[in-house]
Amino acid sequence: MRDQLRNCQARTNYSRVKTTNLKGEQGQLWNSNHHLEGENERLVKVNEELEKKAIECAESIEMQKQEVSEEDRRNARILAELERRNKELRDKAKRYSNVQGMRTILLLANIKKLTEENVRLRNRLEMPKMDPNDEYIGSLVQKWRKIDETLAEAGSDPKAVPVLRPNGTEFSQILKRPKTDFRYEEKKNKGRIFIQSKGKDGEYNRPTWRGRVGTQPLKHGVMFGSKDAIETLDVTRQFRVLYEYALCALGNNITKFIYPTQFRRSPKGVTEMLHELVDTPLILFCDDCRPQHKTPEFKLLCQGYSTEVQYGSHLFWRMRSRLSFNPKFLKLADSWLEKEGLALNRNGTLTVRFKQGEYVETARPQLSYSRLLKGRAKELGESKKDQVPGVDTALEAVNKVIAERGVHTVYLTSDAPSKIIEQFKNGVKAKIVRYPGTGQRTEDAIVDIVIASRMESVIVNRFDITSTHIAEFFLLNNKLRASKVFVW
Repeated sequence: MRDQLRNCQARTNYSRVKTTNLKGEQGQLWNSNHHLEGENERLVKVNEELEKKAIECAESIEMQKQEVSEEDRRNARILAELERRNKELRDKAKRYSNVQGMRTILLLANIKKLTEENVRLRNRLEMPKMDPNDEYIGSLVQKWRKIDETLAEAGSDPKAVPVLRPNGTEFSQILKRPKTDFRYEEKKNKGRIFIQSKGKDGEYNRPTWRGRVGTQPLKHGVMFGSKDAIETLDVTRQFRVLYEYALCALGNNITKFIYPTQFRRSPKGVTEMLHELVDTPLILFCDDCRPQHKTPEFKLLCQGYSTEVQYGSHLFWRMRSRLSFNPKFLKLADSWLEKEGLALNRNGTLTVRFKQGEYVETARPQLSYSRLLKGRAKELGESKKDQVPGVDTALEAVNKVIAERGVHTVYLTSDAPSKIIEQFKNGVKAKIVRYPGTGQRTEDAIVDIVIASRMESVIVNRFDITSTHIAEFFLLNNKLRASKVFVW
């Protein structure tokens, strides 16, 4: 028992020692935990400060990125503008180096022409040959410079511009007046007069000249910023001007004549492109250029080769046969004729060009009548001061032709008011057909002319420019025979 008691007492003492030790370790533990809690609070504050600085840094970086992006965008815009300007300057340099302006072409052609005249005159007078470097060329340059000065002083008034005439005589008076009642002969004129036809593949042969086929790609002139379109009533009047260019180019054998492609019907009208409407290798079309047919140098070079002189001649038909419409309009006409059952057989068909309005003195229709139709076409009564006959008179003449020629279908082309057209249609003793159009005024007018020229016979108006084009196309389709043309 004593031993057990002593053991218990020893264990109790050991427990007391352990307890004391544990209390000491607990105190140390508490102190450590308190220290850790303090350290943790400090780290939390440090972390909060770091997070705040991180946010500030991120905001600063974003602001810097935005500033850099805006600067990049500004630089990109500046770079794009510089590239655009650089391209524009390269284009200008290319044009200046590769393109001759129309006025330069005219001046060089005039110098060449006058030099040839001078050589021929010297040979005839048995004078010594002219030195090409003598004062003659210089005098020509001075003469043109004087004209420019006169133009500037006159404010470009055409009436104030002197007309240059070599030795006081116009070239048209020197040249032999052409024969203007030209007749087509297959063996003699085939190849010289271009006759358009449709191949087995459904494609039309296109006019050719000096290695060119049809309208050439659009050229760019050197009158930069000259985007003003020529104002004209319709495409037929543009054709009238093209005649002058094409005749002069063909007569003088010049391949570089250029003409502005833009035109419109009114100051606020839609700008149209002539090179997209016509098909001709005789003239080059351009933008950034201006017409030159009213300038003294054009008039000097083209004397003797104007429509006033050449209309109806062999040279005129060489030119006119190579001045056609874009093949797409010919195909549109074909589609309409096929739809109406007139594609294969046009016997018994008649075109009637019916126009209303007051008498207007127009040079081109008068030329067409006097040089092409008078004495060759059949006259439907006298027409003096009335541009067209009245509806009743017109119906009487049309119905007479219908009866005489056995006409069963009349193609009516007219710009008269709808009320007048209905009155006319109700009085015609045959089937009336008209091209309905697509709403494109210029294109519809072209297709209308093409269809009108395809009928077996035509009735045209001697005072109407559209009738002029119908008659010319009809004659080309019939190898210049006018026996089936009627005129009122």
